[in-house]
Parts: sequence; structure tokens; C-alpha cells
Amino acid sequence: MSTLILYTSTYGLTERMAKKLGEQIEDKVECLNLMQNRNVDLTQYDKLIIGASIYMGQIQKEMKQFCEANEAEMIKHPIFIFLCCGIEANVGTYLEHAFPKAIIEHSRVRVSFGGELDLNKMKFLHRTITKMMIKNSEKTGQLLPNPKYEAIEGLAKIINTDII
Repeated sequence: MSTLILYTSTYGLTERMAKKLGEQIEDKVECLNLMQNRNVDLTQYDKLIIGASIYMGQIQKEMKQFCEANEAEMIKHPIFIFLCCGIEANVGTYLEHAFPKAIIEHSRVRVSFGGELDLNKMKFLHRTITKMMIKNSEKTGQLLPNPKYEAIEGLAKIINTDII
């Protein structure tokens, strides 16, 4: 069995989480960042894992365009989706806006791996907006996002026991 973890990552959290997930999957695993390489032969894989990060309520256009263009082939495989995002309550909405309906409905699991606010890696505009968000969170007592490593373990267990 072979599994493809297809992801997009702007500031690195989704890439780190994809690689940690890959280490825990018992199949042969390949991790591929769509922002660096969009030439993928999906027929070479038994399972697909899609990972994306949310910025300003959206996933990266590379992932969105790839899923739209390859929807018919993707739904021939078991699909597992993870998002890295800061607002857990919005995961369902993010999924609806990010992926074609058929991919969401066909996916076996949809999970959040949490989020991270690393101001040092952010571009000026994102950093400015994030600083305002942090100040607002401090005033309201809202918790800042953190990576959910336990969610990686949970998804890996599901994938490892999944029967095609």
C-alpha cells in the first residue's frame, strides 16, 4: 500500500504536521507540497491525505485549484483531510469553502490539527492583522491557537486500520 500526503503550507506548520503524520503511517508514504510541485500521478497511490492551512479564511489557491482539476481521480481513492487553522469552531465552514463537495463527502475523516501564530515567519500584512487578533484575544480571554499533536496520532491510527 502507498499513501500520498498532499499539502500546501505557507509558514511551515502544515508541512511539519504532514511529515509527523507520515512518520506514523505504516504504509509507504510520500509527502508532496503542491506549492512546489503540482505534477502528481494520483493513480500511483492507494490512499490520499489532503492537508491545508487556513489564512484569512481560505486555503492556498494551489490546493483549491488542484482539487477542482483532479476531483474525478481523487474520489477513486480513500481520502483523509486535515486542516491547520486557528479557529476550531470554523473548521466545517472552512472545509465547505475549500474543497469540492464530492471530495468532502467522499473523505473518510476531516480533522483539525490546530494552528500556530509565528509572527517571525509572517509577511507584513499577515503579521499586522495577527497582532491585532492577538490583542483582541487577550482582551476577550480567547485562547490562541496551538498545534494539536494528539490529532495526528488519532488520524494515523484511523489510516493504519483503514481497509480499502
